[in-house]
Amino acid sequence: MIWIRLIDRHPHLHGVLTGLLTAIGTLGILLVLSIPPLWTVFILPAAIVSCVLDGLFFQPIEVVIDSAIVKILGEYKILYGHERKWGKYTSALMTLAIAYFLKDDHDFDTLIVILLVGSVALFLLSLSTNVQSADPTLLLGRQVQQQQPLLNSEIVYRPYHLFGEHLSHISEEDASMLQRMTTTHSKLIDTTSSITDEYPSFELARLPYPPISCFIVSLSFFYYTEQEEEEEEKRKEKGILYCLFFLGIVFGMTQPFMYLVLYDTFKVSMPIIGLVGFMSIMSPLLADHLFTHLQCWIKMTTVLSFLGLLLSCLAFMFLIPDTISTQIIVVLLQLCQGLSFQLIWLSAIHQVNTMLFTDDKRMVLKGSMSMAYNYLGFAMGMMASSYLLSNQVYTSIYQYSIPFTLASALTKGTSSFGKRHTKSHTLCRRCGNRAFHKQKKTCAQCGYPAAKIRSFNWSEKGKRRKTTGTGRMAHLKEVHRRFKNGFREGSQAKKQVAASA
Repeated sequence: MIWIRLIDRHPHLHGVLTGLLTAIGTLGILLVLSIPPLWTVFILPAAIVSCVLDGLFFQPIEVVIDSAIVKILGEYKILYGHERKWGKYTSALMTLAIAYFLKDDHDFDTLIVILLVGSVALFLLSLSTNVQSADPTLLLGRQVQQQQPLLNSEIVYRPYHLFGEHLSHISEEDASMLQRMTTTHSKLIDTTSSITDEYPSFELARLPYPPISCFIVSLSFFYYTEQEEEEEEKRKEKGILYCLFFLGIVFGMTQPFMYLVLYDTFKVSMPIIGLVGFMSIMSPLLADHLFTHLQCWIKMTTVLSFLGLLLSCLAFMFLIPDTISTQIIVVLLQLCQGLSFQLIWLSAIHQVNTMLFTDDKRMVLKGSMSMAYNYLGFAMGMMASSYLLSNQVYTSIYQYSIPFTLASALTKGTSSFGKRHTKSHTLCRRCGNRAFHKQKKTCAQCGYPAAKIRSFNWSEKGKRRKTTGTGRMAHLKEVHRRFKNGFREGSQAKKQVAASA
């Protein structure tokens, strides 16, 4: 939180702060890698100091870099994933390279050299980086036309949020009412400050699917009060948090010590371990791409993800050490686990996006979800794994992760789990009224998802019914009237004289 406050209050310090964090964090990692194995007395203190420096200085580099990316993109922050994936590609390729060179290197010379080269490059690049909004023509001049931010179906579209709820009932045809609303907007606009007004870096959390990072988890420290929140919404919030907490325990039990289990128990070679690490890095990117095509079957995707995670844990328990089939299967199992973890996370974020809270409420909830999954649950899982591994039974971590996987699946439930009184309508994501039919998937108020907003100006509609000579009746040039007064208008009718006998 202190780094976010510092870079948002002093934007010109982005480059200097990135270089400083890189230098101090790299020293902490080099400290533990450079100690000879015979210096057993200094290994534990050096490891503690290295972990402290890594947590305070090296890990927050991601916060500063993400903040710089968001501020450079500006209004096009939806392109964050497109820019950030290059770091994932580099990490995956470097994992393969390090694993290949480490197969005969037990002194960590390869790690030290790669760490120094990467740190120096990042240090020099950060000092020359100027954080300011980029030219939109440069951003849109690439392949971004295929994924325009305004065409993203996952962005909650609510064009009237600047004018409050009153404007949601105004048709675009009534220009006079629109003018009156804009002249008196100071009374209608909610003047309460948003989180992003004070901390612009949190604009990243407004993305439909923000990343799982310490950057987002800082949002959970904000206290947010909702004026009116239904019991159903509270139940859904708790269910999502419990689900991700148990899922984080499973993630902490299976992923951090996976490489130790593969190398020491299953006798997997170092290049295969590098390939497993490659799969663990690339599987979230693959899951992000798959999720865009699986949103229509969100429930089935979630069920299959939990099932794949459960089966992969069971499969690890029955692998035979030091066989060729095991070395192939562990790569496929890691791909399955990586896809399952990421798809469950994306489905939880998708459920939050459909709950239609305010922006700040949604952002804080995503921060709480990230804390429950990637920090609290992850830490509990690592502590449980360290206790289980102390008994030298490495496969027990997969055995004990199965109950937590089932607990995560049961706490998430379905959209109708735990309801007593079902409701047919929910809040509309465009107009904000409780008029969106859950089964018909249409809004009775504004007509969403139809492009044209439904209007209720009955007087205007009445005029359109009798529009002789104009509008849809422009083809009707002759006006037929009743046979009265000799087709004369605007004059008194002549009194008819009775015929004389």
